[in-house]
Amino acid sequence: MDTIPETTKKVELPIYQNPETGEFRIGAGDSARDFATNSGPGTKFFQSATNGEAITMADSIRKELNIDASIPSSEIVMKWCQAASLWATCRKEFGSAVPDNFVDFIKKHKDSIEIKPGDVMYVKGNDTIMNSYANQSGKEWHRDTFKDTNPNITRDQAYAKIAEAMQTTTSNSVMIRISSGHTISIHRDGPGSDWIVKDTGHSNINESIVNPNDIKNSDLFIKDTYRWEIPESIAFPVFSKK
Repeated sequence: MDTIPETTKKVELPIYQNPETGEFRIGAGDSARDFATNSGPGTKFFQSATNGEAITMADSIRKELNIDASIPSSEIVMKWCQAASLWATCRKEFGSAVPDNFVDFIKKHKDSIEIKPGDVMYVKGNDTIMNSYANQSGKEWHRDTFKDTNPNITRDQAYAKIAEAMQTTTSNSVMIRISSGHTISIHRDGPGSDWIVKDTGHSNINESIVNPNDIKNSDLFIKDTYRWEIPESIAFPVFSKK
């Protein structure tokens, strides 16, 4: 009989196969690439006031939550980057525990997401929403707000903190407040796999790859989209110390 060293731990992981490419993937739920491809131009998460698919989804949000008539669906679309990034992060991390439909996710967490005149799609309870799933897995929400520890942080220093977090986290998703007005998420399919950007607002960044070991050569760092922006924070689930 074969023996297993005491330092080895047996785990069972689901294996998925892409029916179109034949590619196998270990892990649960949608792939990192899936989260990015549904955010490009013409897809349901892309933030454009003329994007019919996104407007249709916003219409559903308005109907399900009986949103004030003064708030157009286009405004919901243009301001949902934070909520979309949080949904993707939770869905990637906690799989089927999280609604696979964004509208259902918003409806479930309506008490933590403001949709009212002057405050549209503002997520006031990131930690509350994340912890509602994370606590079931012995995890909790962790956020590093860079200026809390260094009020004079530079762009290079902020990206160094992002890279360090991505290098050391056991999470497969991170949320980044990439500027004062926009949030993105970055996902991978497990250690050693590519980190892929989900950016609902910028197609030239969406689906790009971020190598935390060489972050200054990523499109996220180099391209004009965020060249003059200092990232504000990074957040992701961590194992609870409680």
